[in-house]
Amino acid sequence: MNAYVYKPFKYFFSVIIITWIIESGMVWLSYNRSEQRAYEELFSLMLFIALLTPCIVALLMIFSSGSGELTRDFLSRTFDLRRIKLNYLPMVLFTMPALAAVSIYLSTFMGESLEQFRINKGVIFATGVIPAPIFLFAAPLSEELGWKGYGMDSLRSKYNFFTASLIFGLVWCLWHAPLFFVDNYYMNLLWRAGWLYVLNYFASAIAAGFLINWLWYKNRGCILVPVLVHASANLQGIFLMGNIAKCIETSLFTALAVFIVLADKKVFFGRPSERIGHFIE
Repeated sequence: MNAYVYKPFKYFFSVIIITWIIESGMVWLSYNRSEQRAYEELFSLMLFIALLTPCIVALLMIFSSGSGELTRDFLSRTFDLRRIKLNYLPMVLFTMPALAAVSIYLSTFMGESLEQFRINKGVIFATGVIPAPIFLFAAPLSEELGWKGYGMDSLRSKYNFFTASLIFGLVWCLWHAPLFFVDNYYMNLLWRAGWLYVLNYFASAIAAGFLINWLWYKNRGCILVPVLVHASANLQGIFLMGNIAKCIETSLFTALAVFIVLADKKVFFGRPSERIGHFIE
């Protein structure tokens, strides 16, 4: 039995409330912008702080816990790359791009164009000033240090891995919710396109979450693994991928997630472990 008891409700509630306050400011700002450059700079700063919230809350809870074991485990999973199993690297690096490419190709049978493969060289995320290459890696890094540094461990200390992954997926969707009201933001454009695309976004996030969590688990909790998978998923943001292709991609994500769960029942349905840093080999 660990001396430290994980606090999943405190962690996720804190992350959501803090993030929602920041994102509510982003919503207001998006409808009350003045000078464009100043707006982009402030918007980008607020977005970056919101993305850092899971990490900041996790670090505060870990380093104020008084548990040396919890702190050492976090540092090991953050910096010890020997945890990565090389046979999983191809899946880590190429699964998300491959699914996106297949989805775009399949969408051509529904009247979509192969122009979706064209890179939007001028893309700037969130109508802000953060260049895409920086955002692609910085956003997953800031998120996953929190989600996999504390969040998922706190859930799997209470539930089996399947339930923990499902709860995490739902919370992840809830965490993003205010962004649907930011004028002209990616999620706001989905909202305008129709509720089906909003549901598809949430379904995709939950299914992709199962894949990312599983790869993290199979690589003994190494945090770099979900960072790389998350970054490769964000990579599709620099392509002109249409909503139909994204719906196809969600179907592929879901099929893969179901296959992984059924193929690795020992991991997903084993009893939750209260041991810090415990992973079934």
